Amino acid sequence: MIEKIMMVAGGILLVGIYFVYRNKEVKLAKEEIEDSSIENRDELLLLSRQEVAEIFRITLPTLSDWEKRGVIPKAIRMGRRVYYQKYEIINNINASKGSSDEKLN
Repeated sequence: MIEKIMMVAGGILLVGIYFVYRNKEVKLAKEEIEDSSIENRDELLLLSRQEVAEIFRITLPTLSDWEKRGVIPKAIRMGRRVYYQKYEIINNINASKGSSDEKLN
């Protein structure tokens, strides 16, 4: 009986050590993100389909069409959720501004 208790206690201890280690990893990752420059943080930010559609002032079906045609960068899919990287959307906007400026000249 004591051996079983010791085994369970040992298992609980290992789980506790794992969570302490994992929490330290998460804390270090958060600190690294906070210490990074604003530009680097933008690379980590994700936008929902709705947010991107609002930026471009288009409907969600148009957004899907644009992605299929390559007008905007490919989305990141996490399960059933769809996200776009903020910096890619910003780069896409800047690139389209540059190409429209070239057409005017």
